[in-house]
Amino acid sequence: MYKISLNENIVSRHYKNIDCSIYYNKKSKRFIILKDVASTVCRLITKFENETLSIKKISGVIRKEFNCPKKSILEKDILAIINFLYQKNLIKLSSLKDNNHDSSFTNLIPLKKQTPKDYIKNVFSTPDEISHITNNHRIPFTVTFELTNKCPLNCIHCYYPNHQKAQWDIEKFGHVLDELKELGTMLIGFSGGECLLHPDIERFLALSQEKNFITCLLTNGVLITREKAKMIASYQPRNIQLSLYAADAETHDHITQIKGSFEKTLKAIEYLREEGINPDIACSVMKNNFHAIQDLLTWCQSKNLTCTFNFRIFPSYNSEKKSEQLNCLKEPQIKSILSNENFNWRLKRILSKRRNLIPDKSNIEKIMIRRNSKKICSGGFSTFCINPEGDVFPCSVLRLKVGNVFKSSLKDIWNHSKILKEWRNITIDDFQKCKKCNAVAFCDICPAAEFIKTGKLKMIDDQTCFLEKTTYQILKDLGV
Repeated sequence: MYKISLNENIVSRHYKNIDCSIYYNKKSKRFIILKDVASTVCRLITKFENETLSIKKISGVIRKEFNCPKKSILEKDILAIINFLYQKNLIKLSSLKDNNHDSSFTNLIPLKKQTPKDYIKNVFSTPDEISHITNNHRIPFTVTFELTNKCPLNCIHCYYPNHQKAQWDIEKFGHVLDELKELGTMLIGFSGGECLLHPDIERFLALSQEKNFITCLLTNGVLITREKAKMIASYQPRNIQLSLYAADAETHDHITQIKGSFEKTLKAIEYLREEGINPDIACSVMKNNFHAIQDLLTWCQSKNLTCTFNFRIFPSYNSEKKSEQLNCLKEPQIKSILSNENFNWRLKRILSKRRNLIPDKSNIEKIMIRRNSKKICSGGFSTFCINPEGDVFPCSVLRLKVGNVFKSSLKDIWNHSKILKEWRNITIDDFQKCKKCNAVAFCDICPAAEFIKTGKLKMIDDQTCFLEKTTYQILKDLGV
């Protein structure tokens, strides 16, 4: 007889209504999707964790649930699934010596190599595959908490509303986490303002870990000391996104409007790397740093850091800022820059998919199949954002209030919010200028900029159109 339990580094969620389970390994940072009988086996392991669990007990539950008459075949499949989970270090087995020893488990050592392929969806699943499942079944897989409105910087392009003094309460956060777990949420993002300004940031990370969530942080890095880096690393975040606008202090500090912020951000990167964390660098590109992005890319490559450049500058919810005027899309070199996949993440993603396709599928329509050709984005389908006041938005940029977690349950908001339902019903067909556009099949449609300016959800701004059409033309020129 054995006790079966999850390994310490594993986060799991089980979606009984779609016969699917998703496992995540904090060490390898890999996802695994299991379905049907394999999903049920996983669900039972979690349900009876640290209890004695035999093949017969698992088989009995599954036979009843799936109405499977062939007991012997089912038990072989269960054993193969458990073998697979054990091989992938997802579960651990503790032997018990008693008179009821289940001899079927003796085959686990040495481990068999066979696993029923029909039950294992993907051994190592990509974020795209996770998004496809969670979007289509409206599972709020990723939720971002804006822990505080405060920020130590004053970036010229920031779209965030005026910085108030609101911040999340740890007790309320714990209650919301319990609701999110019931809804199937797996990944918690911490942002702000600046999330590290919250005095209880470690308690938020600890509680998320205790309740079996994956975490990630979005930060400007200026508050990361060596001690704080050690603390963050101890909670094994999936990733840390850190803002850096140039490889020189003059340009970076001009954008943040805080002298010395560049040096503090570089120190943060150094401290995180000491703890084995390579942060993901995020750079918003505007007129003020367009001249500096090549040097930043070179610097990141020399440090083996991934840098994502974003050329879309949103209007600000803060009326005092005119951030949209900073966009660099009229720069003479913009098209040549966007032709370089190191700067254009959309282009890189498409070309990467093309390289992995067999020759007869290497056309643009099959390279960029959307999660669902009618959906706008994942906001409100598999992701959402909550600010310190408890307001819920489809994402941090599209601040369309669909409910408040301090006034209604998250389950009620997610399933019954009238505003959220109206948002979900908007499709590509509702955007008149997109209907006859050749780029629409793969366009990264985002109505947030127009919503900030006019409050309208069915319009796309010229900046978005320029970026998407330019990328489309580049692909055509490459013969994709």
